[in-house]
Amino acid sequence: MTIVSRALRQLDRGRQKLVDAGLRPVRIYKRTVTWSEGELHLGALTESDVEIIPRPKVKSAGQGGDRHLTMTNVTPEFTGGGYSPADLQPDAVNGTETVYIVQQPDGDLEAYRIVGVNQLSPFRYSIDLEKIDRVEPEY
Repeated sequence: MTIVSRALRQLDRGRQKLVDAGLRPVRIYKRTVTWSEGELHLGALTESDVEIIPRPKVKSAGQGGDRHLTMTNVTPEFTGGGYSPADLQPDAVNGTETVYIVQQPDGDLEAYRIVGVNQLSPFRYSIDLEKIDRVEPEY
């Protein structure tokens, strides 16, 4: 285990303590939507959700209110946890779509698409999200 990997494990534990203390109330889920016919909106829909843990810090990205959000302090991949850029923003596959579901403390759910993944340091990512405006399918 490298020094960075040990540090990432400790940071991950520290970030979880912030969640346990109630300081990170917004939940983020990466939802993978798959269509059985291999093309978006054709065939049966299957959804798979994975919560980003520990919960990242979520803030409005300035203009447009909640249309643009930034998740910060997402832990990079290490032995036993974290996320790689490919985990967060997978390559496009026919009939598959990745969206991020943001659950506010009041339970309100909103769908977002990923705009970018920024590695701020060896110890954290920042992910930019943009709200999805669509009615069907409702994520």
